[in-house]
Amino acid sequence: MSNVHFSIHNDDSDAKLTGRVEVTRQKISIFFDGFTTAGPDDTQRPPVVINRNSLGNPELSVWAIINEENPTHKVALGGAAESYRCKPKPSMEIPAGSLDEWCR
Repeated sequence: MSNVHFSIHNDDSDAKLTGRVEVTRQKISIFFDGFTTAGPDDTQRPPVVINRNSLGNPELSVWAIINEENPTHKVALGGAAESYRCKPKPSMEIPAGSLDEWCR
């Protein structure tokens, strides 16, 4: 297991967000100082976790409400795989607008 401490500063004020990232073989946990989720046994858990879902793709779990036992948001990142990137033909120009619309 490894831990990396971080501090993010806002250019518009003196406010900063501090915390740590904990990396294990099973997951990446992101802890923010002053923010946590309460586990069923009153242990403090990270509000953000990245792990692999049943398909082997990265999945982001977020606990946006401190007293929720289950994540309030889950985002499977399988659709962000580089293999899904639209590859235009070299002779084609991408028209104005969304690349996503052009790839359809």
